[in-house]
Amino acid sequence: MSELNLLRTDVDPQILTSIFELSSEVTWVVHGQDYLCFASEEQKSKFGIPDPVPANFWISNVHPDDKPQMSGDFKKALEDKKTIFFQHQYRFKGRSGTYYHILNKMKFLRDDTGSVISIIGVWNDVSEIVHKQAKLENTHSAMETDRSRFKLISEMSNAAMWEQDFLTGRINWFAGSNALEEFGLNKENYTDEDWKASIHPEDQERVIRYFDYIITSGARRFVDVYRVRKVEGTYAWMMDQATIIRDSNGKAIRALGGWMDITRERTREQVLEKALQYQRNLNEQLMLSEANLNATINNTTLLVWSVNKDHTLIAFNEPVKTYFADNYGIALKQGEKMVSDDVVDPKLVRLRKRWAKRYERALAGEVFKESRQSGERYLDYSLSPIIGSNGITGVSVFAEDVTERIQKEGELALANKTISELKLMALRSVMNPHFIFNALNSIQFFIAKNDRRNAINYLSTFSKLIRGILTNSVNNKVKLSEEIELLRHYVNLELLRFENRFEFILSISPDLDVDNIEIPSLLIQPYVENAILHGLYNKSAKGTLKISVREDRDFVLFEIEDDGVGRETAQKLRQQNFPQHKSMGTILTEERLKLINLEEKASLEIIDLFEGEKSSGTLVRIWVAM
Repeated sequence: MSELNLLRTDVDPQILTSIFELSSEVTWVVHGQDYLCFASEEQKSKFGIPDPVPANFWISNVHPDDKPQMSGDFKKALEDKKTIFFQHQYRFKGRSGTYYHILNKMKFLRDDTGSVISIIGVWNDVSEIVHKQAKLENTHSAMETDRSRFKLISEMSNAAMWEQDFLTGRINWFAGSNALEEFGLNKENYTDEDWKASIHPEDQERVIRYFDYIITSGARRFVDVYRVRKVEGTYAWMMDQATIIRDSNGKAIRALGGWMDITRERTREQVLEKALQYQRNLNEQLMLSEANLNATINNTTLLVWSVNKDHTLIAFNEPVKTYFADNYGIALKQGEKMVSDDVVDPKLVRLRKRWAKRYERALAGEVFKESRQSGERYLDYSLSPIIGSNGITGVSVFAEDVTERIQKEGELALANKTISELKLMALRSVMNPHFIFNALNSIQFFIAKNDRRNAINYLSTFSKLIRGILTNSVNNKVKLSEEIELLRHYVNLELLRFENRFEFILSISPDLDVDNIEIPSLLIQPYVENAILHGLYNKSAKGTLKISVREDRDFVLFEIEDDGVGRETAQKLRQQNFPQHKSMGTILTEERLKLINLEEKASLEIIDLFEGEKSSGTLVRIWVAM
């Protein structure tokens, strides 16, 4: 009660005591040499606050890592005579030795000269908020990891997709019939030797050496540009991008990639390369005077400039001068740096550092290109060292505005049809890419057999399924009726592909309002796919697939039951036939279920069925909250 008396208030001290007992905050007052604390007994016990409070109690219990910053900030606020309100956050050790995150708000009571008379502060334990924020950041990190796994599919949006098995050397191609025929990709048993033989002789050694390096170095991405021979003998420029799939030991087992025909873009690059080569030839003879350089480059739309070894501008054309004036407010001057070393504007500081890194790469002898978006414009930069009789003396820079090309490429991408459209839809789904590959192979199989009716029916159903997946994958949730319709399309495709080797029974409870119940999209299909491919497909006799959907308390219960060979037998067959294969579809779905559980309830149960001691199939149950 003695502390309360010092407050000199007319309010009943018992009322103030009750207020502090009910509060989760700790209020403290520094008045002269007196340190006063007002808090509930719970808070005093939690933080080990003694009575009376010694002068060094607060600073001695601040976390060592936070103490310098905390002390410095407090001292700065204390000495600033204009500061009235101040707050900072730090970790404080409680009685048990646990550190709590404290938000300390305070007010400085000052006299007319600005000197501090008293300090009134309020502690608030924000540990729970800090921990929740950390948990949220971990969740975001996990979601980014999940997205990176789907990146495998997004890297294959090309004119022709390919899959290589490093154990057999075989390469499977997936593309429209025109592309397959044009480059001879429809050859039976196409191998890596066929691919190597198709590469232009001038590119062949380099490309093969680089691809082998990627495989043996442990890298996961392969990107290269080279020329490929067509069946009729001419060559096309291809950008080849691939992702390398490795086992747990880092050994490459498969590669998934795609070609994109960039012949037109390459032709434009060659025009630019001729201009660059012309500049290099001039540099080998002698440094051009400003007048000669301006006469050469001022009548072009290219941005052209050069700097010496200390990044000082040697020469630049009018487009460069206009560009930097309009975008950065810089008036370029010959003999000075593009951005002076003493600028403080953050935008200009970033610009200077960015170009300093580029200049140093070129001064080290590297010739390279970069692309960058600036506002609504896209620019391609080309940097090369200026080589004189005494070695590298500077850097020449060429920049081209490629906005129109980028826009045309975007318009071209929107015009992709048929297989390209199906591939784009596959990018937005979470289905196992094996199904996409198998489905396209099945279509090609029907075409090869001249089975036009089945090919058209299969392609029509496949298109409906992929369009449905693309539509639903945009949203986190879909109608139950839409999810059921997707499952129906998928199973019908597999029935057609496997020539009705199993019977399909779909049972939906009439009590379910399928049009008004929403569930997370695309959760069920991977388990249906497993039942068909690993359970029923390996069964010698005709099997049965049952899918039932019903209400179970506050959940929608999906049951996928097959009378196939069972999980144990299927696992042995996979190890025997595909020892390095992992079922990514079910792994990703189970991880999605874990993420869903962060916000709502969902659960999974897998039951092995037996008749006596013999396996008789598998039952998968998935509960999703309505």
